[in-house]
Amino acid sequence: MPQIEELDNLPTPVRELFLSKNQQSNSKARLSRCEDDHDTNNHRSQVDVIFPGGAPATDEAVTRTCSSVSVGGKELLLETYIWRDFMPICPKDGTPMIAILKICTINSSPFPADVQADLAWIVYGTQAWAIHVLEERPRTCERTYLRVVGRDGPKWGPRISVDVIVQLRDAQGKTFLLPAYSQTVHCTE
Repeated sequence: MPQIEELDNLPTPVRELFLSKNQQSNSKARLSRCEDDHDTNNHRSQVDVIFPGGAPATDEAVTRTCSSVSVGGKELLLETYIWRDFMPICPKDGTPMIAILKICTINSSPFPADVQADLAWIVYGTQAWAIHVLEERPRTCERTYLRVVGRDGPKWGPRISVDVIVQLRDAQGKTFLLPAYSQTVHCTE
């Protein structure tokens, strides 16, 4: 069974990233967001990390960004493919959600070997699926991305829009949050 949490119960930096996206269209939201993507002083800020379930992380801070993050000397972006299967051999209400998260270098240079992804959150409305993601395929030196998978998710959708955040960790144990907003949950039929 997937770990589903209410948005209000998410770790503070994760909740703030999701709410910052909505703040652009909803003036009632009062949490901080990246004010100006062109101002590098405001583009990233340090925030504390709390893991799902409320346990504080051992790292002192996470770097938060609006659309990309610099980790291991590389600027990274998040691409997603999220879907549910409704093929005739599947249950009538479809299979649980599967999320493939691909963290890419912006300039197609090799992905930093010492950067890992360990957690992700997919938010739909006021609920979030907290995922311990796995790297199911071995990396190669020339690969320009890190691909991780989360399986056995909720049965939301399909054809809905969700927000995604993946948590990255560098060799020093520093944690970074990388968002991708308004991602479609696809359907195979």
